[in-house]
Amino acid sequence: MTFDSAALFLNSFIYKLKSNILFTFEDEKTAYKFYLLNLGLNRDSCLFYPDIDMSEKVPGFNIESERYRAEALIKLNDKKMNYFCIGTTHSCNKNNIPIDLSSSMSLLSLGLGDIKDRDEIINLLSSWGYQKTDTVFEPKDFAWRGDILDIFPTYFRQPIRVVFDFGRIENIFIFDPITQLTLKNLSNLNIKGELIDKQFDDYINLIEYTNSPDVINCVVLGKKVDLLRGTQKQKRLLDVFPIYLNKLTLNKRIERAKEFITNNVDVYIVGGNKAKSLLSENFENAKWINGDIGTGFYSTVLNCVVISSSDVLNERISIQKWAPLHSYLPTPITLNDISSLTNGDHVVHKMFGIGVFRGLTLQNSVTGERESVEIEYTNNSRVFVSIEKMDLIHRYVGSAKNPNISTMGSKKWMNELAKTRKAVQLVATELIELYANKNRNRHFQYSSENDLNDALSNSFPFVETPDQKNAINDILSDMNSDSPVDRLICGDVGFGKTEVALRAIMKAVLSKKQSVFLCPTTILADQHFITCKERLESLGVTIGLLSRFKTKRQQSEIIELLRKKKIDVLIGTHRVLSQDVVIPELGLLIVDEEHRFGVNHKEKIRTMKQQVDVLTFSATPIPRTLQQSLVGIRDISLIQTPPRSRKPIETSVRFFDWDIINYYIERELDRDGQVYFLHNNIKSIPFITKKLQGSFPNVAVENIHGQMRSRDLEHKILSFFKG
Repeated sequence: MTFDSAALFLNSFIYKLKSNILFTFEDEKTAYKFYLLNLGLNRDSCLFYPDIDMSEKVPGFNIESERYRAEALIKLNDKKMNYFCIGTTHSCNKNNIPIDLSSSMSLLSLGLGDIKDRDEIINLLSSWGYQKTDTVFEPKDFAWRGDILDIFPTYFRQPIRVVFDFGRIENIFIFDPITQLTLKNLSNLNIKGELIDKQFDDYINLIEYTNSPDVINCVVLGKKVDLLRGTQKQKRLLDVFPIYLNKLTLNKRIERAKEFITNNVDVYIVGGNKAKSLLSENFENAKWINGDIGTGFYSTVLNCVVISSSDVLNERISIQKWAPLHSYLPTPITLNDISSLTNGDHVVHKMFGIGVFRGLTLQNSVTGERESVEIEYTNNSRVFVSIEKMDLIHRYVGSAKNPNISTMGSKKWMNELAKTRKAVQLVATELIELYANKNRNRHFQYSSENDLNDALSNSFPFVETPDQKNAINDILSDMNSDSPVDRLICGDVGFGKTEVALRAIMKAVLSKKQSVFLCPTTILADQHFITCKERLESLGVTIGLLSRFKTKRQQSEIIELLRKKKIDVLIGTHRVLSQDVVIPELGLLIVDEEHRFGVNHKEKIRTMKQQVDVLTFSATPIPRTLQQSLVGIRDISLIQTPPRSRKPIETSVRFFDWDIINYYIERELDRDGQVYFLHNNIKSIPFITKKLQGSFPNVAVENIHGQMRSRDLEHKILSFFKG
């Protein structure tokens, strides 16, 4: 049967068994998809139990899988009702649940009128791995400000606020962490958590924890699901069978559906209001379920027939989707509804700046009393804004959690407004210039491809990925057009962006134009220099490098050769942007990770862009650069397909452990690889170096840092590059 049919069947099946049920899948992605389907049909009793991620071992590092698992274990531990839990065969069979979990589950019980000790609550939350913060936004955060305690339990959708009055609980409610509005008042609350510092003697798996539940193995074949009940050694197909009607005419589909109906069988039809009006006269005693499933079914276990209106009427309906547990869908709030603001919210007045909303008040005027919004500023200054002038104020939406309140009579707010207007004008001017440059004609034409282009392409030692080919074709097509090139090449590290740049450089060189490859760091410039020399020098291309690794004499020689047009490609850092660097035949500017340059350097780059073709490379473009590409001011090419030989990067967050570090270094050395060890303190680098030299005496271990002499730093880096 289809996924949605299986979900509906299983929701009905749990009421027949009246016990906890585990549904297992081979992979977590499919299990999660099945969970979402069941969640929409039965939110209260549906749980999800994913595998454990190693990142969860680090305090303060929250991920979704921990929230789902915590919800499942805590609810199953209550034993007040039956649940069905969806997971993978791996998560259900692993022994990762402490055998005495019920005793290790500490309880924080909060009720109106209770007297609680502040230190005891803080110690308890800390023992559960909660992090104390100024403002609660993430699961496992808590904050205590004055008489207010905010807690975001792992498995809750929104955080909880507890208001004390001299140690006695005065109020408990669920609140929105973005707007700080109250969502629901509570009279009592129990929060459970597992003690992270407790040692356990033994562990059990999820199947044992749920006291031998009914296990149903879900086998996915394409878009179909087979349901098998029992253990791995003894399986039998659940007696549920799909009803296929899609190849018949409408009347025959109705007749065929009626054949499954007998006197003692319950009939359900799944569909929308339109289907109900069309089919009610043909299925008089049927019960209706508002929804949409692909295929109906009948089951002797449930003694029921479920007919899909999609099968009978041959059309699908649109059903509102549901959000998973961790999703937060904020509701936009405007000042059109004043009641949405609470006393203490920050608002912004167009003329006076940021203030504090203090509610509505009646003010006397020449026309009588009128209702006004009261806003408080520093020094207890007040502004009253009449309802007719509500367009002057709006809710504060800045990134600062506690913004500075403006002072009435001060010029600071108006100065900030002026700066903002100027910044917006600069951005607008830049956008207009970029768009104008995009539509002007280039003052020269590139020559067509020849044998040297083919030679460069054939020297590429790898197979081009589809996205690489597309990006190369995009750039060559841009260069063959009459308009200047302004293209963003976006792709992850190691996906082949440099090769795309080399093809563009070669076309510029053959057209007797110089190219500049601008890099944000000296090391990156060295890497590109080595690559360009290996690929281009044998084809007659002269390449220069300009960075702080070069002496003043070497820099002067390179600048002179560049001025005389004896260097085809200049690779360098921001040194290239200096006034003494003159590039008479600059035709192509390639900027790697533009967002990493400073403000002054970006201004110089912007000036250079107005005269030449520009390629921008980035693995993580800043929002403005990306926005310019998305709205069409800049063209964009995406390189999303990794090279065939490239393996995915494994990243794990762990406590510092020399045994683990030595294990991974030894594994890398065994495969003739290299290790780059990044340390955060220059003073202790010699200690780390000595420690590694002692652990690996037969391996060359060197250290570098930014305070070294340029010559020594370059020598060691180049030695590392050469292996």
